[in-house]
Amino acid sequence: MTPRQIAFAAGIALAAMGLFLAALWSPERQVRLHQENLLEAVADRDWERLTRFMADDYSDRWGQDKANIIDAAREAFGQFVFLKISMEEPAVSAPNETGRVVTKLKVQGQGGPIAHAVVEEAAELRQPFTFDWQRQSWKPWNWALVRMDQRELEIPEL
Repeated sequence: MTPRQIAFAAGIALAAMGLFLAALWSPERQVRLHQENLLEAVADRDWERLTRFMADDYSDRWGQDKANIIDAAREAFGQFVFLKISMEEPAVSAPNETGRVVTKLKVQGQGGPIAHAVVEEAAELRQPFTFDWQRQSWKPWNWALVRMDQRELEIPEL
């Protein structure tokens, strides 16, 4: 192989790698993956992992901060023996350094009385949830949840 052919092959390989990384690290793809992993962390009741997905300055209309929402999730989802949370028709947008996922959530599972109440409450909600994400650094994969909302859901302020 001549040096010119080697340079051409290397250029093609670098271009292919660049396109692959651009697709892999696109903001919309990263926000979708973070959303899926956030829900998986809740379903697995992995509270340490859930904490890593949330911004330190998380807040919502219910007056919850990061610590409060982790405790509320632990209480609401801790009684499940089996839990699956899935998104229905998610709409993902990620212009600039912010991202948003608007989706209905389907909660399935078995467990104690609180688990049963959570499944019933989730099934009655008609409006979608809105999850707002913020990129936390120059790294294209470094996103954190900064806000969540669902107009019908009532959570008592702490």
